[in-house]
Amino acid sequence: MAKLLGCLFFLAIQYAYGDKKVPTPAEVLTAYGVELTVPSLVNALSSTQPMVRQNAAVLLGNRKVRAAVPELRKLLTDEFVYARLAAAGALVSLGDPTGEAALVKGLEGEDSPAVIYAASTLTELGNASGYEVVARISSDSSQVMDRLQAVRALPKFLQFRDKEGSVVGAVAKAMLADPDQRIRLAAAGELRNLKRDDVKQAFEEALKSADSVIRELAQEYLGRNR
Repeated sequence: MAKLLGCLFFLAIQYAYGDKKVPTPAEVLTAYGVELTVPSLVNALSSTQPMVRQNAAVLLGNRKVRAAVPELRKLLTDEFVYARLAAAGALVSLGDPTGEAALVKGLEGEDSPAVIYAASTLTELGNASGYEVVARISSDSSQVMDRLQAVRALPKFLQFRDKEGSVVGAVAKAMLADPDQRIRLAAAGELRNLKRDDVKQAFEEALKSADSVIRELAQEYLGRNR
């Protein structure tokens, strides 16, 4: 039975998260004909293609190319929000303080995935200022994929002790009450490895769920955490 429940859980989470392969920045740039040398990547920051600018910024940050800082700073005013945020993330990785400031400003945007990206990146700097907006998206957005992405981002805030209870409450709410099963399953996946009394209470409540898969996952969690 335990093995069956484990398989069920794996399939449920795979369904919730999807099985789409996201192209890497290098793959995107190669598809656009951009060489992956440092000079080419720096030149790509001024490309007319927003996807090229975005992914060039990501690669330059990943490669810690400090010589790219001046051009990355220019990209902070790009009209394409994801290029701006990619530049901010790259600057953060390069130790430039303008990156964090740009990410905080990104929390004020109207594009939910971009806001979630900014908030998630800020958590890596020990900055929890994006928590409230991510929690709000997880419960209030009319877009299923926005809520799903927010639910998957919420556990990043568990590193902040004053946010722990609120984070668990927000994810548990998604597991118990979201109208879309993909989000309920993803929320259960985020909670299943947390050994906390409030998580146990959430799974006890999930035993009453109208969703049979959630009930099975609750039984699996409670069986492991008696």
